[in-house]
Amino acid sequence: SYQVNADPAVQGNGELVVTGIGATNSYAIADDTFENGFKWVFRVTVPTTETQFSMKFSDFVSGANSILAANNIRFYSAQSSDASASTTAMMITASNTYSSPITLATDLDSSVAGRQIDVTVEMKVPTGTAGGSYSASYGVQSL
Repeated sequence: SYQVNADPAVQGNGELVVTGIGATNSYAIADDTFENGFKWVFRVTVPTTETQFSMKFSDFVSGANSILAANNIRFYSAQSSDASASTTAMMITASNTYSSPITLATDLDSSVAGRQIDVTVEMKVPTGTAGGSYSASYGVQSL
């Protein structure tokens, strides 16, 4: 269900939902660097009362080939107080397992219910990885 408030100063808590994903770099070079890897920006609504945010990813698969999620994917958000840039990003350390949480501190749009955040996800491709079109699943969690 959706709630509409006539007064934008009185917004609801919001629900956890990914409202969009944009690929910033959809082509990668297999050189084991984040700079030449894949990059996405996830637009997420997080309940206002929840300040902890984490993500999980499955391994990326293309036919018989795969790229492990563990230690090849990191994420950060400018709306975080502790993982706001690539230098402080949270690393995914195991596939299909939620990462340690990052702490959310700000909201991109306070006129919308919930906390609006942009999460940058970067993935490096190990040297020697076979070319192809890879796919994976992901999850988001807030507490």
